[in-house]
Amino acid sequence: MELPINMAKRAAYFSDLDLQVLLESYDEEKGVIMRKCNTKASAILRNKAWQRIADRVNSCNPTAPKRTGEQVKMKYKNVVQT
Repeated sequence: MELPINMAKRAAYFSDLDLQVLLESYDEEKGVIMRKCNTKASAILRNKAWQRIADRVNSCNPTAPKRTGEQVKMKYKNVVQT
């Protein structure tokens, strides 16, 4: 059965190692991400911090699918929520 063209394929699950690296990296970048300033420059710094976290998650398992900063950010929010 084929998926319709407009339906996106589900992303791969995060492994336990991916989650561990994500949480450790978040703790290191927390100062940048949680900064109260609401300027364009601060938003750029936050996005770069999430991308650095994604790069660390991607480097821990080279065979896993590559994640973007937005995907890592959403996963962190989902982990914290549960």
